[in-house]
Amino acid sequence: MQIKTKTFLAHTCSWCNKHLDKIDLITIDASNVLTHIQCPKKSDIPIIDVGYYTDVVKEYSNL
Repeated sequence: MQIKTKTFLAHTCSWCNKHLDKIDLITIDASNVLTHIQCPKKSDIPIIDVGYYTDVVKEYSNL
C-alpha cells in the first residue's frame, strides 16, 4: 500500500506567477515561498535552499 503525501508548496512562482516545471531552478525562502532563479520580481527574504523544483518539493513537502 502506497501512502500519498500532499504537498503544500506552490506550483507557480510566488512573485511573477510563472508555472514551475520539474526542471526549473528555484529557491525556497524563510517563509516557505518558491521563486524561480530568473524571476525579475524577487524579494529580499533570506533563502534557505536552492535546487530543481522536484528536489525541493521532495525535501520540503511536509512544510
